[in-house]
Amino acid sequence: MKGKPDVREVPAGLREIVVAAVHRCLASRVFLQDALAREFERTVFPSRLRGAAADLASSVVRRLLTLDHLLALSSDTPLRKLEPLLLDVLRAGACELLFAESVPTHASVSEYVNLARRLVRPQSASFANAVLRRLLRTVEKTVRIRGRFRPSATDLLIRRDLVLRFRREVFPRPDADLPANLEAAFGVPRWLVERWLVRFGRADALRILEASDSRPPVTVRVNTLKTTDVALRAVFAEADVRTASGGVDHSLRILSPVELSALPSFAAGEFYIQDVSAMHAPVALGPRRKEKILDLCAAPGGKTTHLAQLAHDRAEVFALDASPSGLALVEENAKRLGIRSIRTAVGDARRISDAMKRRFDAVLADVPCSNTGVLRRRVEARHRLAPDVFALLAVVQADILRTALAAARPGGRVVYSTCSIEPEENDLLVRSILREFPDWSIDAEETFLPRADGPDGAYVARLVHRRSL
Repeated sequence: MKGKPDVREVPAGLREIVVAAVHRCLASRVFLQDALAREFERTVFPSRLRGAAADLASSVVRRLLTLDHLLALSSDTPLRKLEPLLLDVLRAGACELLFAESVPTHASVSEYVNLARRLVRPQSASFANAVLRRLLRTVEKTVRIRGRFRPSATDLLIRRDLVLRFRREVFPRPDADLPANLEAAFGVPRWLVERWLVRFGRADALRILEASDSRPPVTVRVNTLKTTDVALRAVFAEADVRTASGGVDHSLRILSPVELSALPSFAAGEFYIQDVSAMHAPVALGPRRKEKILDLCAAPGGKTTHLAQLAHDRAEVFALDASPSGLALVEENAKRLGIRSIRTAVGDARRISDAMKRRFDAVLADVPCSNTGVLRRRVEARHRLAPDVFALLAVVQADILRTALAAARPGGRVVYSTCSIEPEENDLLVRSILREFPDWSIDAEETFLPRADGPDGAYVARLVHRRSL
């Protein structure tokens, strides 16, 4: 079972961290990133190993439904009757066995059996050993594929060109029940799979599912206030970091495993870690020198600092957010990047004072959303969504868009953006609100579907005021 690419080799000592973080995430509904940070701090975990731990933990939560489906086939006891911590040990073990690179399977099984004995109870060890070894016996080999992946009852897509083949049918047959097959094989809830099949068709739905299970690419935005694309690529090359064009102006894709925040160029503010999809909204707004610009949902500051950068740090950029700690991150990022044109204020993006109305040349409304375009990064999101979430979010999103339109001056412009691919949060919502604002119209809009080998999913609409009041 060589060549499994979804998780890097797991160094000794990581497994307990991973199990603890996953258990806290699932049991207490905290974000996995926060759970990992707590474990890293509690155990004084070496920074050089944190990336590997985060990779494995993210894969466990991201592929949770698939892992549970396969474990259920290997366990004589229904998973719902297992102690939650024991189940999380099994989930992490199954994930490592199926997806980790260059990890001897006997060593993995032994480590997780010992974890079950130590973290749960001694009697759990034999059960864990039986389940994991039974799972291993169902695996036949890895197979490289050409062309598009075709759903199968025996194949689990590991990456775009590689599948893990089982000795027997472990997933529902796609010709009999395609949504059930895709739910089990891709770990996305059936109701969301069915929605995407209807909305996007089979081919695009499969691409979205592949992207949702893929390891996110790492891209950076070059801080042109301090350096150039060419100069930063040279700095990365000196640090043995391979790069390629990110696909958007002043973006670079990082091709080497590296702790970017540990590089001197990061501390020097020469780049900001950001997916390409998040760069579209500031570019669409097109901030200019001497303009007054409002970012309504600013934290943690990626888009805010991009706005300031595009205006050559010569605009007045106002960053609003309801979270004081979030605004502290905006200020921290602006300071690191050497940006001086940003001013922050705590406030509710759904309500602004009369003094802020018709004041700004340009307004960015990057609203809270379902995150369906970024499921590979927001690994908990797929498990916490429900069919009614889009209607509930749309109420908040509509209020924020109304605020943005009210804050823009006559002749101004507004960009509305999400990291969702759902029309209720995107184009349908925008058109609904514009019926209340007849002096505004859509100047440009685009939905970016997530791709396994490309950026995340997103929606961006630029709205313009058509006449002066």
